[in-house]
Amino acid sequence: MYLRFFSSALSLFFMLSAFAQNTIGVTAVQPDLVEEGYTLLYPHNQPNVYLLDLCGEVVHTWTNADTLRPGNVAYLQQNGDIVLTYRPQVFSSDPIWAGGGGATIERRTWNNDVLWSYTLNDSAGRFHHDIEVKPNGNVFAIAWEHFSADEAIQAGRDSALVPEDGLWSEMILELSPDGNGGANVAWEWHAWDHLVQELDASKDNFGVVSESVDKIDVNYGTPSSQPSDWLHINAIDYNPYFEHLLLSVPTFDELWIVDYNNFTPGKLLWRWGNPEAYDMGTEEDQQLFYQHDCHWVYDHVTVNNPDFGKIAVFNNRVPAEDGSAYSAIHLLNPAYTDYENSFATDMADSTYLPNDFDWTYVAPDSIYSSGLSSFQRLENGNSLICYGRWGDTREITPEGDVAWRYKTPLINAGGVASPVSQGSEPSINQNMTFRAHRYPADFEAFDGVALMPQGVIELDPSPLDACIPPVLGCMDSFACNYDSTATAADSCIYFAPDYGTSLDFVLGSLEPELGCNGGYAVSESLPVTLTATDSAMTWVLTDDVAQTLIDNGFDIVVSDLTTQALSLCGSDMNVLDSFGNAYTLQYDSTGYIYDFYDGYLAPAENFGFGCGFEFACNYDPCALYDFDLCEFLEINVETTSDAGVGNGSATATVTGGAEPYAIAWFEGDSEDSFADGMSVDSLLAGEYSVLAVDSTGCIGNADFVIDALDGLTTPDVVWNVFPNPANDLLYVNLSTPGQGALTLTDLGGREVLATTLTSTRTTLDLSALPAGTYVLQFQHGAMRYSRNLHVVR
Repeated sequence: MYLRFFSSALSLFFMLSAFAQNTIGVTAVQPDLVEEGYTLLYPHNQPNVYLLDLCGEVVHTWTNADTLRPGNVAYLQQNGDIVLTYRPQVFSSDPIWAGGGGATIERRTWNNDVLWSYTLNDSAGRFHHDIEVKPNGNVFAIAWEHFSADEAIQAGRDSALVPEDGLWSEMILELSPDGNGGANVAWEWHAWDHLVQELDASKDNFGVVSESVDKIDVNYGTPSSQPSDWLHINAIDYNPYFEHLLLSVPTFDELWIVDYNNFTPGKLLWRWGNPEAYDMGTEEDQQLFYQHDCHWVYDHVTVNNPDFGKIAVFNNRVPAEDGSAYSAIHLLNPAYTDYENSFATDMADSTYLPNDFDWTYVAPDSIYSSGLSSFQRLENGNSLICYGRWGDTREITPEGDVAWRYKTPLINAGGVASPVSQGSEPSINQNMTFRAHRYPADFEAFDGVALMPQGVIELDPSPLDACIPPVLGCMDSFACNYDSTATAADSCIYFAPDYGTSLDFVLGSLEPELGCNGGYAVSESLPVTLTATDSAMTWVLTDDVAQTLIDNGFDIVVSDLTTQALSLCGSDMNVLDSFGNAYTLQYDSTGYIYDFYDGYLAPAENFGFGCGFEFACNYDPCALYDFDLCEFLEINVETTSDAGVGNGSATATVTGGAEPYAIAWFEGDSEDSFADGMSVDSLLAGEYSVLAVDSTGCIGNADFVIDALDGLTTPDVVWNVFPNPANDLLYVNLSTPGQGALTLTDLGGREVLATTLTSTRTTLDLSALPAGTYVLQFQHGAMRYSRNLHVVR
């Protein structure tokens, strides 16, 4: 697929040319407005499912026997499988038949191999119109359910409304693959189980319709072409978040939400579009008119999309003021309470909310499709609309512009739809298409498969200018792969191939006296990432890195790095600043020298990871900082109890580091030591801590308690906190595994942080705390330890 990007003037020219020339296939495409992806079509009167690119070229086909026809939908799955429905072309001898009739539901692989199949087409019932695939692979299917005339009358149906052949009600079957190529019915819902009627008081379902809004009035409904087809449900959707089913009931001009797996399975929870259907309104209150394709806006949109979770619907037969009709598309947003599993109603008349549509679109040409049709809200805000009886699919922007348009180029003659030549102009019902669905370009099903254009469906094609292959190439002279012959922009490379696709740098100072690689003091550096944009590489500094630079007087460095464009095409780094000045940084085999501030930018891959904390036993100033690699002195404290006369004692044993050790003992939260040496005595019951420093400056500490009853040994709760004072991050280290509650309170006793320690190393984020003194407490079983913590800014 090729989509060339032009100036606004050229785009307009090509759009006008396209409308003037093409009558079928892709008749319009605006690359800067269209939602990238592939469109799935399953046109009527032929057997195959087509996946099309935005130029109308087929990139994949699922074929079926010529004797089969759509039944009516196909859905592509994330793993590349497709779930489709079909029926025999000839249906004259079938006991149940009406428009939208199906027969077989089948799951196939991307390569069209059948995984399982299930058929319902007999005198008792028949699949029709739509299915819905659950996340677990089960399938909800709509089916007609036959009841005899006597059964219909027994259910309270007015005998004048009962055809001789009886009545077709509706059922929803959930099919679960059985692992042997078939499926079992795992769950079912029958409309016949939820009836109410006011005609015959002797029947069990007698009641007041307006007081039974969760029931279906068996004497309502307006079947047209097939009198037995009482409800004619033509769409189904499943909400996995609330476990509801959404149904379109066009003969009632209503949408229904049925409970699937909550407090009231099978109950009709919400209905909307025509309150006259439950005797709580008149024709003037009707808002839906033989609608199709109702669904929640979940597929292929993010949770941040403003329309996520709303209900979309195609309103087929909206009456116009002049007595004609037109079609419209809508979004609506019911008010649902998850806790109560209920929908809000209007306090004035008790009908279900909302009172009106959330959004409506009517095409400027007032195109009218009395049946079929679909509407899909896309992630970019556009709307993909299929006017089914015209085989006319349009992608419309929020401003009403046509971003893409496709007219199905298969015209029916004698029950067989065949490709026709460009320039043909199908009449209504000649190229019927039940729905169209756009799958985004990054849809999981497309991973690892070749979506190569295989040509368009129509004969004698005339591709739009936007679809003529351009000369692709990088058109940015600053890039490494600049191509002066290119006529259309392709991706540019701002890294030489040796660098791969990304590169992390460290920003720091030159300190040759440390003896590190290149004289770079890595432990004093700050991480900087080099990342690609549409026009160059740029530096990315996180907020904390930028603030650290600013705090240390490097404001201009922050300003420079965040406004520079870069290109690494070899051993030099070419830089273009915000003023248009270009210069090259010197490379010394380890990093790029920034003479301007006597610093450097060095690829992180030139350095290994190590402990960059200067008070650790294995401090390495030449390594990239990783606190988890740091090692500290371990202190084991043996205690004896205080018998109430201040005769408790403690002895410390230090391991690790390099002798000799300097030892200091502290009481409670005091910052002043009261003793040194390896042991202390004459201790009163209470909380204490001990600090050890070896000959290299490596440290370790431990908290312990002198108990009033028994001497305690506490090696399993030896804990260190670093650094103190702290800025944004505080590291808590348990020398051996332990578990306990860690709390931080201010000097007023208010708790500002609380967590549970379950591992030997934990990092706490203090960035939200103001500067000041806090009390850090660790509760381990019956023991509690505390110390003061200073936060600086």
